Amino acid sequence: MKCSSTNQTADQLVGLLNNLFGRFDIIGKRSGCEKISTLGDCYYGVSGCPEPKPDHAQCCVEMGLSMIDAIQDFDTATNEDINMRVGIHTGKVNVTTYI
Repeated sequence: MKCSSTNQTADQLVGLLNNLFGRFDIIGKRSGCEKISTLGDCYYGVSGCPEPKPDHAQCCVEMGLSMIDAIQDFDTATNEDINMRVGIHTGKVNVTTYI
């Protein structure tokens, strides 16, 4: 993620991401996707896991397109210039939990 306000404090950047990721959470629920993790400025979501969904790819595309709209709306509302990429992958996934 790139932000126009590079002189923001860490607290301000965390607030900005919290606001934006909260919007993504709402989009995910509407799109049939679920957040599985955030790592720094990365937001990870999934559809069709653990229960398969025949329309999982469509759900992810709808979420991705809505995320792009949400970023633009966020920029307008906050006078920011956020530059984020949205990627979509489909297929089987293997998950491991480290203890």
